[in-house]
Amino acid sequence: REQISGREVMSAFPRLLMATVVGLCLSTPLEIRVLEPEIDVALELQQRHALRSLNNASEKRVEARRFEFVERLETARRRVEAVGREVERRRAEIDGQRTAAAISVGRPTAHAMAENLAAMEREFEDFQRRERPRRAELNDEVASHRGALDALDGELEATKASNVRLAAGMDGLVRRIHLAHEVNPLVAWALTALLILAEVVPVLVKMMLVRGPYDYLVDAQSRLALARAGVARGGRVLIDEEGNPHPSDVYLRVEPLLASAISRAETARDRGAPAAPS
Repeated sequence: REQISGREVMSAFPRLLMATVVGLCLSTPLEIRVLEPEIDVALELQQRHALRSLNNASEKRVEARRFEFVERLETARRRVEAVGREVERRRAEIDGQRTAAAISVGRPTAHAMAENLAAMEREFEDFQRRERPRRAELNDEVASHRGALDALDGELEATKASNVRLAAGMDGLVRRIHLAHEVNPLVAWALTALLILAEVVPVLVKMMLVRGPYDYLVDAQSRLALARAGVARGGRVLIDEEGNPHPSDVYLRVEPLLASAISRAETARDRGAPAAPS
């Protein structure tokens, strides 16, 4: 044949499309297998980068919370130290007053100093009684903040372990296909084109084949079988309302039998009797 007609191209289009899809599907595992070492290296680098990014983000979140807890801890610690300094200051005053009272024994001011010392001791006991719940509350707050800081360390370790699992899970088929085209796009597309051609070429070759003696013999046998059966391909041309011709097959053996059967049926109908079977 000289050329491929448009009708042949349209009839072969579904086969060409399926061959292209099959070629794409077959080329994908071949790309992954051929470029497996390069893909593994690139995948490990991506996993390390992803793990580093995840750990950095986790550390930033934990450090922000750690800073908050440290600030609270320092505030509570300063309040505890302030209460302790006040207690020490009052105790030092009492010790000084006690020393002065001991020195002034036998003097006119000894009685007044003793009374002043007793008042200071009573006031110090009242102060300690008032501050004891507050100091206990502040100590509990300090312990709570220290426990929260220790829990943050455990939370960070657990988050890093989860990040390792997430990074290791970045090993799917889609990612490997993407990496195959990133690592060596020329080889990847060459393999794809090769597999597509391997599937499409047989269809194209079949379309471009020239009719040989065997094809003519098969055609002759087909025509002879039709002639023996009384079938004339395109033996009648029907014209539609617009004047367009439409070839129609003629069944030379069937049509006379059909006309005879129709005639007998009409005759029987006119006589009012059933038609005899042929």
